[in-house]
This record gives sequence, structure tokens and C-alpha cells, in this order.
Amino acid sequence: MIICPKCGKKNSDRAANCFSCGINLKAVEEEIRKQEELRRQRETVSRISDEARSADLTEKIKLNNLYEYDVVTITDKSTGAMDVVSLRKVLSEHGKMGWRLVNSFTNEIGVNSSSTSFAGYTSGTNATIDQTILIFERCIKRASLSSSDE
Repeated sequence: MIICPKCGKKNSDRAANCFSCGINLKAVEEEIRKQEELRRQRETVSRISDEARSADLTEKIKLNNLYEYDVVTITDKSTGAMDVVSLRKVLSEHGKMGWRLVNSFTNEIGVNSSSTSFAGYTSGTNATIDQTILIFERCIKRASLSSSDE
């Protein structure tokens, strides 16, 4: 059975025209077939375009160096003073392994307070403790200059 797209009536599979509204069913079938072919062509073009974009992205990635990153946190001493010895050690060790410091910042994590009292005399300390966060990078793959480098 063929259902007429215009009026919705059922027609015989052999009918050339709709018995109710007279529309040419063979022309409608041909138009549907053409639309389906156009849809398949668009899907093919879209797939090819997606593949080309993916290949283009792969080529662009080859033009850039690839990096890895490491994050190290150094906590201040209990007095609130920066732990320069630990900082120097981390910087030296990472430098020897090819790491480059790209950013550093501090993060306040609280206050360390202490007080003592003896015979009516009070002494105390109040120090903010910070963390120093270091961000390192190193190149793990150099960019290729051209696609013939592979």
C-alpha cells in the first residue's frame, strides 16, 4: 500500500495517481528517492569533511611541540618563613631533569599561633603559613618541520 503524502489516503502499490486527491504518486516516489540520495550525498560530504578536519588537526599538532607538566608544593616552615632550602633543591633537581619553571604562586593555608606564659609574662608567635606552588614544563616531543620528516 502507498499512503498519499498529500491527503493520507491508502492507495494500491500499482496506482499511478491517488484515487482521492489525484496527486501523481510516481512523481512523489521519485522526489522522495531524490531527497534520500541528496541526504546520502550530504552525509558522505560531511564524513569526508570531518576526516579532512581531523587530518588537518593532526598536521597542526605536528607543528607544535608537546609538553608535560609537573606541579610541586613547598610548605613554609612552622615559623612562617619560606623554606628556601627545599625551594632551591626542587628547582635544581627539576632543572637537571630538563624541567622549566613556568609559574609559581603562593597559597595561604592558615595561621600558626603559639603562646607561653611564665610568672605573669606571656610570649607568643603568630605566623601565617603559605604554600609555594611551582608549575614546571618540559618538552616531550619537538614539532616536525614538514610532513616529510616522518
